Amino acid sequence: MHCTNYATIEADVVVTLADSPDYKFVHVEEFGEVKSYEARTSRGEKQHLTWIPAQGSQVVYIPIIPTKLGDIEVTIQAKSLIRKDQVVRRIRVEADGVQQYRHTLPSCWI
Repeated sequence: MHCTNYATIEADVVVTLADSPDYKFVHVEEFGEVKSYEARTSRGEKQHLTWIPAQGSQVVYIPIIPTKLGDIEVTIQAKSLIRKDQVVRRIRVEADGVQQYRHTLPSCWI
């Protein structure tokens, strides 16, 4: 999420990822490392506090992993003492690879 502060003073912003059964949050470990096949994930609402300088902006990365194929909705909210903004995005999740229409048994099983 890209947060921008148009005010003339700095702002503390709480960025919140809403809970959903459609995805899990991926925890980023120390030094920004994530093991691709052993990533630590969890469900539930997640919050991140960030500081944005006056007339500045900040990019907040929110890594998620889908738990189902098809369309999922991701809700992210940014809230400061002055204002609140919420974004809902629909993401289509498709499987990698080629769809298999039939299955054949190896000849040794027959």
